[in-house]
Amino acid sequence: METSFTDRSVPREVATLLGGKRVVLRETSRAVTPFGGVAVFLAYLRKIEWIGTVRKHMPVQWRSPNHIDPAVTLTAFLLAVLTGAKRFAQANWLRGDEALRKLLDVERFPSQTTLSCSWEQR
Repeated sequence: METSFTDRSVPREVATLLGGKRVVLRETSRAVTPFGGVAVFLAYLRKIEWIGTVRKHMPVQWRSPNHIDPAVTLTAFLLAVLTGAKRFAQANWLRGDEALRKLLDVERFPSQTTLSCSWEQR
């Protein structure tokens, strides 16, 4: 019998590594993220009203219509550190993560340049 690779290249059911339970794999068009655990931390930040408090006390106010809110930039920096970034360049891991942007409710995530230059005195 000839195997058809276009039919089912990934098995629909697999056994878990440790428990041996059967897991059904399905494709989804929804965004997923390897940083899903950040959702709990974001819920905590929402509960303590982090963004409102940071905006209230943030000494930086940009006037450009193309700016990224400084509170979002600070939060992005915090999340980069939380997820293991040791350099500003590693913050770009988060920048391309659509699910994380949706959890944050931001359209644009700050770049490494924005994160590193935002804290310099202008």
